[in-house]
Amino acid sequence: MFDHRSRRPACYAGNAEPSLDEVIGDPMVRHLMARDGVVVESLMSLLDEVRLRLR
Repeated sequence: MFDHRSRRPACYAGNAEPSLDEVIGDPMVRHLMARDGVVVESLMSLLDEVRLRLR
């Protein structure tokens, strides 16, 4: 469902952002990642390493 004033999906109303899991789980994002040769497991491993470093 879209917010007709801004043409953005209603779930993003009020500056809400999707979680990283939601973004990575999106079929279009998965398609683009596959096209670019991004392996989901490698990306998740990298993100885990970055989280640990930031703590």
